[in-house]
Amino acid sequence: MKKRSQKLALILSSIMLAAMALSSCGGGGESSAASTGSGESSGATEAEIPESATIGIMIQHFGVLPNETPVGQAWEEQMDAALGCDITFEWQFIPYAEYTEKANIALAAADFPDLFRVMDKNLIVPYQDQGLFVELSGYTDSMPNYMDFVETVRYGESKVFDADGHFYGFQNVEIPRLEQGLGIYSVASYRYDTFEENGIKIPETTDEFYEAAKQLKQLYPDTYPVTRTWADTSVYTYHTNDAIFWNGEAYEYGPVTENYRAMLTWLNKLYSEGLLDPESFTEDSDMHNQKMLTGKVFMSLGEWFNDDVNRNNNEESDAYWVNALAPTDPEQGTAWQQVTNVNEPTIGGEIMVINSNSEYVDLIVKLCDLQYTDDVVELVTWGIEDESFVRDENGDPTFIDEIKNADDPWSAGDKYGMRASAGSRPGLQLAIDTKAFVGFRSQRRLLH
Repeated sequence: MKKRSQKLALILSSIMLAAMALSSCGGGGESSAASTGSGESSGATEAEIPESATIGIMIQHFGVLPNETPVGQAWEEQMDAALGCDITFEWQFIPYAEYTEKANIALAAADFPDLFRVMDKNLIVPYQDQGLFVELSGYTDSMPNYMDFVETVRYGESKVFDADGHFYGFQNVEIPRLEQGLGIYSVASYRYDTFEENGIKIPETTDEFYEAAKQLKQLYPDTYPVTRTWADTSVYTYHTNDAIFWNGEAYEYGPVTENYRAMLTWLNKLYSEGLLDPESFTEDSDMHNQKMLTGKVFMSLGEWFNDDVNRNNNEESDAYWVNALAPTDPEQGTAWQQVTNVNEPTIGGEIMVINSNSEYVDLIVKLCDLQYTDDVVELVTWGIEDESFVRDENGDPTFIDEIKNADDPWSAGDKYGMRASAGSRPGLQLAIDTKAFVGFRSQRRLLH
């Protein structure tokens, strides 16, 4: 990877941070005790940082290869400077739609590189006793930034450590975007202009959803009125989950519950009557968006909360979509909603694990910990100062007008490669400043 040498000013503060926190660069390899997976001895002594290292990383991508963007390249330079080591990053980027399946195969085969992103912390539990991952409780002195985040998050330690005080990776965290309030990220969505034109009520229950879908099928017989995505809200309608979850009284594994069976029965009813698009279970995001914009579908069981804004800003389409809460099933009672705190730091379920056979465990621990520093969070979230963002009168970052005033600001961000973009997720994506997403909207077409 050819790295950008002109961004040294961006990384000076990281160098100073590294000088205080890290050992000086040395010529040897790392201590072999770190590779046992126990984490017992390595955290007690400071291992020497090698002059150079090659680190393999398996992670998902969303359409833009981050290491080919200005921000992704600046991130690599920043890591080299902060750690005092010439690192060659060997990226294994997997398309997001394929990632969970391929990650599961990699876990089952115990075949993954030095760093490996797992989309749900629960997925690594069956493998923790096999010694595949480095157990990190002995390294806490080498991760002060991550531990600071864990301590500031409500119930943070219980989200990270298991009952024995062990943990096996670095989880993603989010800096709050608002001073107060809650956010719902997974929502139902409806083609509002089509519903209004045909006098159809926006559904609030599963019965109303079914009747609306049948009416739309009669009006547009060549379409499948209903679609879905990975953000499908059906699990919330039926009070269940795709994984292990807390039901209010005890932990359950969703797929073996009666509620999950009821959800599958509901989806099968839509499918068998030609109302639910069968391709919605396998299509990629481009195909999905094309259908949403061209009148091939009119109702979605689940979308990410800001996707409708981007579609409504598409100048080549007259489609007008609106978000709504997950519909309620009368037998289940009021639908659950996926509520997220947006006014306090949060720890998510995604986790970055370290291969216990890695040659560079100590270096990688420090690399991961750097992702929770202010400088790195700002770089991966906002991009490069005076290129993708500037400072306002209070010294806070704000995106340049080219991005803020774009018809599709998320896609405009792809040019620079920061997290606040449609398709780029630079670096390790362990910590982001979600304030970047507030106001990151075009004013051309507003939702009701």
